[in-house]
Amino acid sequence: MKMYPSVTRVWQTWRQWARWLAIVGLSLAIALGLSPDAAHSQALIDSSLPPIAIGLDPSTDSPGRIPTGLSVSPDPVADGERGIVGSDDRVLMTSAKYPWSAIGRLEQLDIRRGFVRNWCTATLIARDLVLTNAHCVIDIRTGRLSPAELVFRPNMIRGQSSDRTNATVLDYGTNFADGKTADDWALLRIEDPLGDYYGEVGWLASELDRPQVLATLNEKLHLAGYSGDFPSGVPGYEPGETPGVHTNCSITDLASDGRFLHACDTNGGASGAPLIGRLDSGEFVILGLHAGRTQENDETINYGMRVDRWQELARQYATGEPTS
Repeated sequence: MKMYPSVTRVWQTWRQWARWLAIVGLSLAIALGLSPDAAHSQALIDSSLPPIAIGLDPSTDSPGRIPTGLSVSPDPVADGERGIVGSDDRVLMTSAKYPWSAIGRLEQLDIRRGFVRNWCTATLIARDLVLTNAHCVIDIRTGRLSPAELVFRPNMIRGQSSDRTNATVLDYGTNFADGKTADDWALLRIEDPLGDYYGEVGWLASELDRPQVLATLNEKLHLAGYSGDFPSGVPGYEPGETPGVHTNCSITDLASDGRFLHACDTNGGASGAPLIGRLDSGEFVILGLHAGRTQENDETINYGMRVDRWQELARQYATGEPTS
């Protein structure tokens, strides 16, 4: 049905206000609803997450974008075989403020049977572009794109999101038959420009092969993902329906194949989760992309993908420049 320009403007304005009201309502519902158990409520995050003294390179990095009217908070908590390294340091991410608002659940839907057969974590990095892992969209058995329908649900908390939009794969780093273990990343185009409402997290390609850079990032990274085991035993919360956040964690080392190793707590469902840092200039940026875990000498090791593996394509897709 054709809509005349005046009607279209009214509809777009109403839709934007509806989104803002829904986000505010979600925050109030969380604040007034069932609270996490004592163990989690005592693990509230210091609202002054430590800043990182690294500067952005405007030719390659992105500062992100915060829509007008969207609140900002470094605190992920509203108002105030597992990939766990040592004790579990995750807390519930119940904030609808930026940058947490830009993180969502990417679902694979079984179209014929009508249920979610799998999910990962994804992040808005442009108004209609999200970042996740390649293994979230590739059928590893065939090396081809999964036939499942992909749906992105930003800032999903308690299984509820104010928006959902279909996603299409634009590019990915590996099909898992090519041996590119350091390229488990994927860029997806979403149908609706949700970055205009939930914000866009920037990125920064730090020189992780320099010991002084790893020292600068030490205990200053924050990973938020929809792990399938978290939370557990918290009234009002089902596992995998609210992100778990491990704040102030670290990249610990570099692997010989180009991946990095990290000590941020995760589990299945958190694949594609961003490792976010807050720069001393104020920007929140992605400094790495969680991809999975492995075992070495009976020890759990989490690994991720470096930003420099995907940043140039992300910049081109975000700006509309032709990709090579």
